[in-house]
Amino acid sequence: MEKKKVRKNDFIFLIGIMLIAVLCFGIQFLTSDSGGNLIVQINGEKIGSYPLDEDVEFDINGGTNRVKITGGKVQMVRADCPDQICVHHKEISKNNETIICLPNKIVLSIESEEEAEVDATTN
Repeated sequence: MEKKKVRKNDFIFLIGIMLIAVLCFGIQFLTSDSGGNLIVQINGEKIGSYPLDEDVEFDINGGTNRVKITGGKVQMVRADCPDQICVHHKEISKNNETIICLPNKIVLSIESEEEAEVDATTN
């Protein structure tokens, strides 16, 4: 069985694809809006809204989860669920980012106070 060699054109093609991917992620990162408020929902019902410009730490759902807002970023610092996915999730700070604790039915989402000019879904 013959070994196939990577040709110069294959290498150039792969580098081009990687540059396009990096460019797309860069544009998305630089143009996404920072959010204005943290919206907390339990079982689909909105229970609170917190501004991101105030540093605060609070318990929700009877103390099953603890949320921390610092420097305009939100993170779940404690949860009593077995998998701890929500605790290990990266901090959120941009519009429409979410942290979800599925066992406790908690959704943390960022919503901007300003309406976007163009909706990315419907244009």
